Amino acid sequence: MKVLHLGKFFPPHRGGMETHLALLASGLERFVDVEVAVAAGGRPAGRETIGRVNVRRMRTLGVVAAMPICLDLFTVIRDVRPDVVHLHHPHPMAMLGYLSSGTTAPCVVTYQSDIVRQRLLRHVAGPIVRETL
Repeated sequence: MKVLHLGKFFPPHRGGMETHLALLASGLERFVDVEVAVAAGGRPAGRETIGRVNVRRMRTLGVVAAMPICLDLFTVIRDVRPDVVHLHHPHPMAMLGYLSSGTTAPCVVTYQSDIVRQRLLRHVAGPIVRETL
């Protein structure tokens, strides 16, 4: 079984979502194939293996309202062909990538936070979040 995690960033980037994602992926890798797709942020885009977790750092065009803009989110699901997609919210762009991928893979969402500070983004992303959930 192959599980694809879509998050914002991954260690060494620091944050609660990143720590949770790293712990979850490293715990699951003993039982399933795990791939993590995240924004490259300040690191080079590309692939690396951390432990036995495959990490795909996607080229980042920028960050808008705390959301990394990675166009690869629209193709990564088709490229990986996972059995399960695990989205780490808030990440409306990853949700849009999931919805537009045409995959039949079930989706699991770890809902870590509402979109709180970015009012405009919350209203724009609301329909995407509801459709994904």
